[in-house]
Formats: sequence, C-alpha cells, structure tokens
Amino acid sequence: MFKEQLLQSVGAKVAERTVMSFIDQLVDFTKPYQAAIDELRNCYRKDKDQCSACFEYLVANINDIDKVLESFFEALDRYYDPAAKVNCQSAINRFVGEFEKVRDKCIQYCVEVIILEFRVSTDNVMTRDWCVGAYNVVNYLSGALSDFCCSAVCHMSPRHQGTLMGRLTQATCVDYLATILSRKVIGENKYDRVRIAQQIKADAQKLKQTFSENGAPQQSVDYFESLLMIAQILGNDDKSTISLFIIPLQRKYPELHQDQLAAILLMRGDYAPPEAKETARSYVTPSMEFASAKELLFNKVAVRTAK
Repeated sequence: MFKEQLLQSVGAKVAERTVMSFIDQLVDFTKPYQAAIDELRNCYRKDKDQCSACFEYLVANINDIDKVLESFFEALDRYYDPAAKVNCQSAINRFVGEFEKVRDKCIQYCVEVIILEFRVSTDNVMTRDWCVGAYNVVNYLSGALSDFCCSAVCHMSPRHQGTLMGRLTQATCVDYLATILSRKVIGENKYDRVRIAQQIKADAQKLKQTFSENGAPQQSVDYFESLLMIAQILGNDDKSTISLFIIPLQRKYPELHQDQLAAILLMRGDYAPPEAKETARSYVTPSMEFASAKELLFNKVAVRTAK
C-alpha cells in the first residue's frame, strides 16, 4: 500500500515538473516570436513593397496562436492528471497571457497596416480638391477596407474580427480628426465654412455606413459622431450662438483638449488665435483634460497648438 502511494506521489511530482518545464519552454519562445513580429511590422513601415504580404502574415499568426492555445489545453486534458494542472495553474495563466500578448500585438499591427493604406486617401482631407468634392476620400477607404476584409480578415475568427474592426474604426476616426485639426484649409468666408462643414458631414455619414456594413461594433461606429458635431460648429453662421454646438461636443467628449477646441474654432476663419484660445479656455479646463482616461477618443488625437 505504502509503495503504491509512493509511486503515485512520485508520478504526480514528475507530471507536475514535466508540465512546468513544457510551459517554461513555450513562454521562452514568445520572446523571439514577438521580436519576429516587430521586425515584420518595422520592415513594412520602411518598405511596403518589400513586405507586401505583411497583413496576411499577421492574420496567419493570429490564427496560429489560437491553434497553439487550443492544442496546449487539449494536450493537458489528454495526458496530465487534473491535480497536476491545478498545481501549475499560475504557470498556465502566464503561458496563456504571453501568447495573448503576441496575438494582441498582431491585431494592433493589422490596424496599423490598414491605417497606413488609408492615409493615401485621408491625407487629402481639408485640401482644396476635397473641399470642392473633386476627391472622394470615403470611396477609396471603402474599397481598401473591402479588399482587406475579403483577402484576409474573413479568415479570422469572428471574435478577433470584432476586435480588429473596433480598433480600426476608432483609429480611422482619430486619424481623420488629426488631419482636420491640421487646418490645411481654413474657411475664409461663410461659403467656405459651410462647404467644409458639408464635406465633413458627408464623410462622417459615409464612414459610419462603411464600417457598419463591414462588421464594426456600433460603439466604435459612434465615434464618427464627433465629426458630425464638429461640422455643426464649422457650419454655424452666428458666433454668438456657438456655445449651442460647443457644449454638446464637450459633454459627449469630456477629454477634449483646449488646443483641440481652439484648432476647431480656427478652422472657421473668423476667429483670431487669441480669441480661439480664450473661447476654448471658457469651455475646457485642464482638470477636465487630465481626469480623462487615455483610451478615450480625443486623448488619442495629437493636440494641435493654436498659433
């Protein structure tokens, strides 16, 4: 009896050590794995032509990590005693966490790849051609997004597709906001302001439709409401009633910075820099800015200093 108990105890210890050793080796593998993913992304940023299949590789790695995690747990269930798994639970959690980090990085790099492709078009926002309707930004974005979805995104699991589309929707809105805050075109009169406002409104409505049709979560699609609200500020003809449009924007996006609001007002063309700054200060205080979480929309938009 004692001999059998001893053998069972030794066997359990050996199994536990085997599991721990197996997990340690897998965790160690994630370091060069992450480095290889970083190298792929950096290569693409330097030369897109040299790494033209970068997006497909990233999607393949997302799927591979899913298979690694699935196979790992299947092996544990098949070959190891439940007690051994319980004793190794912290190591198992560490293993899963490290591989999920790599997968999350792949998803984020997928977003970066698409945004870089989008910038071929979004860089034209607030240019003269865009203002007069000679350049359709959203048509290009819609076509590019459709290509990515049909070629690779469709091969991801629905859960990861939702994560990717959610992040991509926010990143696209952030990129568009950063572009219009650069003030490439400033309204010189009422006609210019109305025209700019109409173009932003039209783009926002089309972007909402495009991303909704491609499976973006509604919460992310709602980020484009910020563009519609900015269009209202630009299109308003009466400066004395500007508060009717600034207050809803500030309430919906409390993370809005003073410099960002000043930049929006300067885009109208009828605010001098000192007046724009003073108006922004009256609606946004530094305490509002710093109390906001980093993941909120306007905290991701580069602050443009009003000059």
